[in-house]
Amino acid sequence: MLAHVRSPSREIHSRMQGGQFRSCIPSLSHTAEAMARAAVEQHERAHVDSSEAAAALARVLVAAGKIEEAHTVAATAVARAPDELNGQIAAADVELSEKHPELAIVRLNKAVAARLPAIVRLNKAVAARLPEVPHRFDAELLLARALSAAGKTQEAESRFRTLAAEARQKRFALVEKAALEKR
Repeated sequence: MLAHVRSPSREIHSRMQGGQFRSCIPSLSHTAEAMARAAVEQHERAHVDSSEAAAALARVLVAAGKIEEAHTVAATAVARAPDELNGQIAAADVELSEKHPELAIVRLNKAVAARLPAIVRLNKAVAARLPEVPHRFDAELLLARALSAAGKTQEAESRFRTLAAEARQKRFALVEKAALEKR
């Protein structure tokens, strides 16, 4: 019997919650980058049509300050699977780090709005829709940051408060903490 093994991209995604890589020590950042690169290589070898690994690598590169490379990797992630939320989140993270919060806001609003009907349906059908919740929380947190950077303080504050309350309710402590700290 085989034990369940987390893919490197899933491991990176779980560590990305709450922006954990943004303030980490250089060696951890290097380890995250190495894991993300390994996940991308693994996905390419297996011909996986997902933006998950490339999106994780792009976000790690943003956290490490490698914005130009992150831009290229995020664009690849979006091109590979344009309908996947994690690729759109990574591209918005790059846009925000490039001081283009307006672009990030537009991208995230489209990405989140496209999933809203599905989220509502899933919420009614399954109370704990954990695979979708982390991506949505990630997108909402990044959108609130982008709104704040664009000078839309009231809208950003409202999103941070709403996100913190929902994260508290669903027991996503790191997301709640990140939303409360950004306010």
